[in-house]
Amino acid sequence: MQKRLAGKIIAAVFMLCGIIFISSGKAQAQQGITLLGKDNNTYYCTNGKLNTNYNGMATDFSGKKYWFDYGVMARDKQVYDFDSDAWYWFDADGTMATNKDVYIPLSNEDRSQGKWVRYDKNGGMVKGEDYRYGGWYYFDTVTGEMIKGFVNIPDGTENGKWVYYDTINGQMHHGESCIDGNWYRFDDWTGKMVHGEYCTGDGKWYLYDNITGIMQHGTVYNNGSWYYYDEVTGVMQKGTVYHDGAWHYYDELTGILIASGNDATPDEGYFINMAKDCLDLQNQIRAEAGLAALSWDEELYQDIKIRGPEIAENFSHTRPDGRSCFSVVTVDYRTVGENIAAGYYSAGAVTEGWYNSEGHRKNMLNGSFTSAAVVCYKVKGSKYTWYWVTMFRG
Repeated sequence: MQKRLAGKIIAAVFMLCGIIFISSGKAQAQQGITLLGKDNNTYYCTNGKLNTNYNGMATDFSGKKYWFDYGVMARDKQVYDFDSDAWYWFDADGTMATNKDVYIPLSNEDRSQGKWVRYDKNGGMVKGEDYRYGGWYYFDTVTGEMIKGFVNIPDGTENGKWVYYDTINGQMHHGESCIDGNWYRFDDWTGKMVHGEYCTGDGKWYLYDNITGIMQHGTVYNNGSWYYYDEVTGVMQKGTVYHDGAWHYYDELTGILIASGNDATPDEGYFINMAKDCLDLQNQIRAEAGLAALSWDEELYQDIKIRGPEIAENFSHTRPDGRSCFSVVTVDYRTVGENIAAGYYSAGAVTEGWYNSEGHRKNMLNGSFTSAAVVCYKVKGSKYTWYWVTMFRG
């Protein structure tokens, strides 16, 4: 909108409670207002004149705040205010940034390097710990830079706590995390890195290095005893375990190595820990396929234990007396399935064997099954020595 007065064009003026922006034309001095001039800068005026000495805040009628350096509005700029002893950021439109994260480049010429900072509801730069967006973050107490990666932060103790902030979004990690190919565990509430032994709610023990916090795998010497942690899951193994080309027996309660070689396993019997490990591995495969885990079915296990000696005598889905393998099942079921195997010396080996066989894999990945039991049975001197049965129930 334009209006001719005395042969001159005067630009339309928009009033914002003491701050006026002129849409075009030359900057014109008005008392107590700010004007947008032809050079696309916004100026501060005092008593009808441009005030090139003014440094500080200005607020419009809506409460938005602006900053002026020598009378010129700051845009896309970080500012330190001595009066409030705080850092602020002013966006490209000149308004103070509040409740937002801002990327501040080292220079406008090279914006590939810089830092992420956060400003609170009052526009002040956040420093230290801050909870937002459903998680915890940490900002350098001097520079305000968002911290990412591993860092030791104060927690009221002498040594502080080691935590990990995501390298993408900066949010603190909790629980298990795989970082650069290594597994770590962070406290579910505080985010503090776990060191040493750790027991989960389901009774599984893990060991995390006392210095690095990395989950341990394989054979480990700790506190004067030898232990073995699964090569894949990191779970402490108990009972009879085959690894490194030999059998080993670990105490059923403590996991301490008791014997190795021929003395590690009885000549005949059931190995319940190996059986349960086998079901855990099958559930991992089901999870990768988007299927629910099979629960351990103790009643079914008691039914099918006899299948261990039976397949050692006659390796078949038909029982030695000629009846179907399913005749051993006394618990109720809508659908049922059986996988058998012989000669495999570990839970991992037999699970892989079943997975690589189309028919056995179909049972393993059958979505109608909700529970299962596994039998691991050994008969020294028999044709295959080791015998395995998985019975699925739905």
